[in-house]
Amino acid sequence: MSPARPCIFLTVEDARRLHPLTRPQGSRTDPVRRLLAEELARAQLCDPAEMPARVVRLGSRVRYRDLVTGAEHLARLVLPADADPAQGRISVLGEPGAALIGVPQDQVFRWRDAAGRLQAVQVLEVLDDYVWR
Repeated sequence: MSPARPCIFLTVEDARRLHPLTRPQGSRTDPVRRLLAEELARAQLCDPAEMPARVVRLGSRVRYRDLVTGAEHLARLVLPADADPAQGRISVLGEPGAALIGVPQDQVFRWRDAAGRLQAVQVLEVLDDYVWR
């Protein structure tokens, strides 16, 4: 059974940019692509002017806590080609990235990883609404 998840919000443009990333690579869809596809399917799509404040979107700088390890992180959420963890840019195709996209500040997102273990992140703060270009 999948854990309950908060409402998520995406701009129409972010959804358009994310959709191609959900396509299977090879004979199977990997778990992170599947998670991202599930989130895209249930997201509330918004025009940028109608987007709620303090929601993680592509290009957002976000402070979040891994609720399994207790570790706190600060990162910018980006497309895979722009990812550089050493520079604090995490890919939306990584587990934390796919879990964070569209989640409002103060909300917790839970999912099961490829091994079936429960994972959870809490969005502590969305520091900007920067749009990654």
